[in-house]
Amino acid sequence: MFTVKNLLADLENLSPSSQLPISLENTLRENHLWLLNSVSMFKLPNPKSREALDSKEVKIGSRTLTVDSKFKELALKISSALVMLQYYIERQCVLKCTRQILMLSLYIEDESKADRTVRDVVTKLISDGLENRLLSVIESLLSAAYPESMDADFFTLWAEEMLIEDNLVLDILFIAYYESFCTCDGKQWKKLCLLYEMMISGSCNFGKLAISVEALQSIYHAKVQLLLILIETLYMENLLQMVHDETPFRFKTQSFHVFVCIAFWLLLVME
Repeated sequence: MFTVKNLLADLENLSPSSQLPISLENTLRENHLWLLNSVSMFKLPNPKSREALDSKEVKIGSRTLTVDSKFKELALKISSALVMLQYYIERQCVLKCTRQILMLSLYIEDESKADRTVRDVVTKLISDGLENRLLSVIESLLSAAYPESMDADFFTLWAEEMLIEDNLVLDILFIAYYESFCTCDGKQWKKLCLLYEMMISGSCNFGKLAISVEALQSIYHAKVQLLLILIETLYMENLLQMVHDETPFRFKTQSFHVFVCIAFWLLLVME
């Protein structure tokens, strides 16, 4: 039976030099949409799933169990926490699968069938719009509000899981840009700049998630990761080389002038 956990385990256990099993190859092709759309394929846990514990009796097959009112509230909290945790673990497994596929493709050295299969999977993900979909996901995550259907006691858990997803998405984007799986054009770079501005200005819900040590660490990592993405997609090496060579900047357009100013601003931020 297919599960994202099993797929992730198969990918992580696969040696970069080994041949891709036919079963794994078929699984990747059959679940292309899951890898492409990632967390957007998931729906929030149905609040009706807790209605069973709200009743005085629970039917399990042919048996009927009486719910002790003394333990009902505790059972509800434990059940809700487990359902919520499982929900986010599965979402994160999909993102980890995509990241692992990109990582495996970095070790390709020859033109074996297994290599072509991994390349084909990555190429199809990119050509079908993985970059844009991930940018939409990160925008959605940054503006996400705590689901009304969830117990308020689980806000810390929700915040930490959301931040883990932020970092996973940024990991995938960084690999995609750094290894030139896709090219960041001006429109995408501007969108990334706006996302970074949202992070550091507090104009989104991102800063409100800093409610634990783990959350603070995740927020810091996400900011650094996105800044590295901005620098990588700026082709900073070329700009620094021009400065080193004292090459005069001839601004043909106002937009290019702004572009270079932002580049140097990023350098100052990194200091």
